[in-house]
Amino acid sequence: TYAGLRPGTDASPDYQIGLSMNKTPCGERAPWITVGGIRSTGLTASLGIASHVAGLCNEALRLSGGVPVLAERPPIYTTPLPPVEAIVASYHERGDGSVVIGDDTMEFGAHYVTHPLTRAGFARLAITQHG
Repeated sequence: TYAGLRPGTDASPDYQIGLSMNKTPCGERAPWITVGGIRSTGLTASLGIASHVAGLCNEALRLSGGVPVLAERPPIYTTPLPPVEAIVASYHERGDGSVVIGDDTMEFGAHYVTHPLTRAGFARLAITQHG
């Protein structure tokens, strides 16, 4: 195995993730999993990447005669966001550059919109929605 820091891919697309069966010096076939070319978006995608690589590990075990560790992939639970229109309405109603997501039953409070393009987009959509 190898792990380390390296620059992102130059000539090929990002996210080089795959399983291959390579011949060893002894002539045997051995699985090799490549996970490379991951850039900053990999932080957001890390759980999905990990789930995919776990599936590749199971496949590698199966191909090499081993017993897969995971019988099936566990479900991934997410918290759905409300429609953009509802977020824009909150941005417009609050008038202080913040939004409250949904009914805030978890009491996370207001979230300040800090990215200039998001603020500009919300302001433009608020004018379209609310006049």
